[in-house]
Order: sequence, then C-alpha cells, then structure tokens
Amino acid sequence: MYGTWQETAAAPLPKANNNGNITDTDDTTTFGFNLVLGYNINDMLKIEGGYGWIASENDEYDEADAAQSFYVNLPITLAPGVSITPEFGVEDQMKDAADEDEGSDTYFGAKWMINF
Repeated sequence: MYGTWQETAAAPLPKANNNGNITDTDDTTTFGFNLVLGYNINDMLKIEGGYGWIASENDEYDEADAAQSFYVNLPITLAPGVSITPEFGVEDQMKDAADEDEGSDTYFGAKWMINF
C-alpha cells in the first residue's frame, strides 16, 4: 500500500490587498478516499489491491486538482515468519488546478521480511 494516498493543492489560499497585506483566505475543499480489498487464496498466498482518489477545489482554481493511485500486491509466505511481497502500482497526479497534466509514475517492487 505504498502510495494510495496522493497529495493535491489542498492548502487555503491567502488574499492580499493592494499593499500586499493578507486580508482574507479562500478556503479549499478536499475530498478523498482509499479502498483496500484482500483475499487469502491459501495459507501461503494472498492477494491485495487498493485504490485511492483525492480532489481539491478552490474558487481561484480553474479546475479541481485531482490525483489517483492503485496497487496490487501478492504476499507469499515461504515459511513461518518469512515472506516476500511483490507489488505493482500506478500513481497518477492527473491534472492540477491550472488544468495542466501532472503525469504519472508506475512502479514495481518487492518487500522481503523475516520475523524472529
């Protein structure tokens, strides 16, 4: 579950007068969720997947700043206390508040773990 929660431009934006003094703030509304599901195939093998989405809106934004990500991993128990977990995922920053594409990252990795 490396990156199912992504960041957006969620900070409130200060408003300044002609002298440069901050007089007010525009609130930013952010909504997001994470969903994770898993299934035990047998005592040795499990599968887990997750999806996360977030969007931030503000009156000053052209569009909502949104991001999403998903992953799938396959925990494998080799022996009691010994496991390896390969994982594949995508982190997609989608478009920012100015409606510009922010790109995405795809990753693959594995975690080895030995519990004593």
